[in-house]
Amino acid sequence: MTSSAFPPSLAEAVADAEARAPREAVSVYRCADDGAWHFQRLTNRAAGELAFELDALEWAALERDAGRGLCLVHSHVDGPAVLSAKDVAAFTVGTGPLIPGLSLVVLGLQRGRVVEARGYVFAQQWVHVELFDTFSLQSHRDLH
Repeated sequence: MTSSAFPPSLAEAVADAEARAPREAVSVYRCADDGAWHFQRLTNRAAGELAFELDALEWAALERDAGRGLCLVHSHVDGPAVLSAKDVAAFTVGTGPLIPGLSLVVLGLQRGRVVEARGYVFAQQWVHVELFDTFSLQSHRDLH
């Protein structure tokens, strides 16, 4: 991956998204003080399959760790790995990100398999950042 705003691997998030399909998955990587990224599966409180809603208590705990780096990952089932208008609204407050330093990854699934991943950072708006090529995505899948 090309940015320190993202963990070096998305293997756990890919496996989690595929396991939770056809529901959207949501998870986070937290960066510890030593620079290591740690995966955490989050609760999707949304009633429908094609949406996610974060648990308020889980989100409050994440906000306490925001200074160390947070990369929120969620999936779009049978859809592209692009931020929706709802995603942008949910993770933007005024003219900034919901949490300073927050990065986002959207995983696009087709028939229950992750086929695409896109990263986003906030630079006056959410901007797509190239994460990896198709070969790298296949390498992430091979890990599980």
